[in-house]
Amino acid sequence: MDSAVDRLQQRLTDSVSEVLTKMETSGLRPLQADMYKCSARCAEDTSIPGNRVEPCIENCSRVLQSFQEEVGRELESFQNRFQRCAMDCQDKMRDRGLPSSDSEFVTCLTKCTDDHVALVPAMGKRLEGSLDKAMQQRKFQ
Repeated sequence: MDSAVDRLQQRLTDSVSEVLTKMETSGLRPLQADMYKCSARCAEDTSIPGNRVEPCIENCSRVLQSFQEEVGRELESFQNRFQRCAMDCQDKMRDRGLPSSDSEFVTCLTKCTDDHVALVPAMGKRLEGSLDKAMQQRKFQ
């Protein structure tokens, strides 16, 4: 049973990782590069008073930080939803007096996994929207 649950967990993890990897290469790295370049400009610009360099650098990281927070919220929400589904499976087994090692538990957990893997593309689209917004905001730095 453990191997079946492990496979389900790995399937869900792989699905989410695929979206995150795409986000990293298509948007996160360019945002990081822009942040570092902007920060370097702040440090190199001798016309900026010393007490304004740090706020300048903080401003450079604002777009990236906002995007990373959005990704964190999406992942947290997704994880919470899956955990509620898995807990519901456990509760159903407990209510019926069956151990959580029962094949019905695995069947229930498989449905949770299937349902949540199906949600990953929509989450990816929302993150792409957030990334597009961040990419537009970076142009104003």
